[in-house]
Amino acid sequence: MSERIPLVFFTNHWQELIPAPGHFLAPLAVLFVLFQFWSLSQLLPKRLSVPIEVKSLAVWGGVCLVMTLWGVYSNLSLLWPTLALMILSALIWIVPSWRPDWREAIPIVRVLILMAGLFLTLLTLRPSSLDSFFNLLPNSQYLWDFGRFPDSDLARTDSSFPALPYNTQLVGYLSSWFLPFYPTSAVVYFNVFVQGFFGLFLARIISRASSDGVPLDFAKTVPRWSHIGIGILLATAISPGFRLEYLLADHGEASTMVTVGFAAWLAIEYLTPLAKDRDSNRIGFTALLYLGLLLTALVNIRQSNIALVVAVAAAILALSLFNPRTLLQSIGQILLALILPLVLWLSWRGFVNDHFVQGELAVRSIGEIGILQVTTVIRGIFHSIAARPFMFLLYGGIMVGAVVSVIQFFKTKNHARLPSYLIGFAVILLVWNCSLVVTYLAVEDKLRIFGATADEARSYYRYNSHLILLGEMVILLAVVQAGWLSRLDGYFAKRRRLAQYLCLGLFIFMAISPLLYLRQVRYDLQMPRSELWRVAHQTAERIKDDDRLAIVMNGDFNDSSFIVLRGLIAMTEPRRAGVKFSRIRFNSPDQLPMIFDQLRVLNIEHVLLLCSPSPWLGIPARSSGFYRLDSGGFKGEDLGQIAASLKEGQYWAKSFKKASFCL
Repeated sequence: MSERIPLVFFTNHWQELIPAPGHFLAPLAVLFVLFQFWSLSQLLPKRLSVPIEVKSLAVWGGVCLVMTLWGVYSNLSLLWPTLALMILSALIWIVPSWRPDWREAIPIVRVLILMAGLFLTLLTLRPSSLDSFFNLLPNSQYLWDFGRFPDSDLARTDSSFPALPYNTQLVGYLSSWFLPFYPTSAVVYFNVFVQGFFGLFLARIISRASSDGVPLDFAKTVPRWSHIGIGILLATAISPGFRLEYLLADHGEASTMVTVGFAAWLAIEYLTPLAKDRDSNRIGFTALLYLGLLLTALVNIRQSNIALVVAVAAAILALSLFNPRTLLQSIGQILLALILPLVLWLSWRGFVNDHFVQGELAVRSIGEIGILQVTTVIRGIFHSIAARPFMFLLYGGIMVGAVVSVIQFFKTKNHARLPSYLIGFAVILLVWNCSLVVTYLAVEDKLRIFGATADEARSYYRYNSHLILLGEMVILLAVVQAGWLSRLDGYFAKRRRLAQYLCLGLFIFMAISPLLYLRQVRYDLQMPRSELWRVAHQTAERIKDDDRLAIVMNGDFNDSSFIVLRGLIAMTEPRRAGVKFSRIRFNSPDQLPMIFDQLRVLNIEHVLLLCSPSPWLGIPARSSGFYRLDSGGFKGEDLGQIAASLKEGQYWAKSFKKASFCL
């Protein structure tokens, strides 16, 4: 049990955890971008009771649509639509009829206060995951450097996947305009903010739900502090799909979870046969507009999200089958809702096909798919379910509830009791999983990291976690409809002192929980990521932007350490984006003389030896060495010994081989 206490971890890394004033700039810049989204939401129709968190992400979809179309069809910099958006958001506060109501932001302020402990813990967070340096950071910084999307006809990009979608990277780009540097963790802060948004959304359900589970005035509900705290915990720490290495990183998982949850809620709430005010054309058009914008945000977060867009449309269609008289109307609404996301998706696909010679994905023909691939995928899926069963048990419970409810509906024909959310979630889950199986069978993953391929159903748990927040919302709505929350409120209303103690305990837990799980929250400080950061920073200080640098590593292993080192030197301050890198491996210290002789012949000015098992050119064993080439050969500078005590070795990141660090 002692290894779970982060005291040793804190004492080893306290300097990296204490923020400087400059660390507050990036999250404030992201928060200001979200403030602009809220301001622009005042231009949307106000015929629906849509809360601020949903409206803000809908505007994000509209902003991504405008900026992507500009980048695809124009040769001009993204600076111009960015300036236009900034000017428009400023005008909204000048024109009295457009000016937002500050009271809308009260719940958001409460969310920020309750999540302050997590934000403070993440202020000094540094990008460290492999995906960050494969494509996420290079793609973001290409926008910062050139104001354009990557193009094979333009400047070279260090991204392994430059043609991937850019919706989250556009948030980092917008944030960078308020800073003198590119905020490498901007997308991380955005992901944390939007998870807080969904926590607020769940708190609204808890606080102001009516007896049938539908809020009476959803947008104006100001949840209690305790309800917001519970909502945030449901959306983050106690969610069965909450994995820190993805959700507190610059990956697209968090924004996908939240956006698909909001889109499904809006679709089922206003566009299904049983939705209130369905006969109002004005309300129907407004709901379609919001849904279209949310699906536009969703479709270009990740390449696979087009399947989630189709899944939400399929849920609307499936629910319309329970009232055949509305089937044609539902089909028309689905087509209208899909216009904006398809315009964005097809425009981006056309841009990729026209401007990138080599794509990232190779598609198998039907004849290439054999029984071996099918059985391997099925085995991989069952292995993922068995390894982490709780989330899948939750999904299974919802599916059983949906089946039972459909059977009861056909027995009673009572439309008023049809559980739209249960059925809608079941359809979305089925369509999404069918798309995953097809992808595993039909798509060859060229990356194939660590021997894992698409045939093995890699990341099946991770992809299914995209629906976990939607699943939690469905369960919470079912609990509300059953009246259990009302009974619980009544119980605590009679025991006010107990309620106060529980509320105080919740606040304390929200404040200190990031410290309790510090080692997991600050994955960038796990070994060897912290060592790579130290070595990369010391190397960057010793070279210039146009130098050549060879990185020499021990052992014939994967390229994880090289990829991270190269990314840290080229993409984090002080950036050395123009450095030309070479990668060299050795299996024995006896090979080092030959390697350095070859580097001298090639006139490589600088060499970084990550770790040598024995002393070399004045650098002790198990130390990192930086070497400069002069007329007399290479001269070494000791960058310090690789620090990996037995205790820290228990926290070693699995993506990195210890032999590369002489361990």
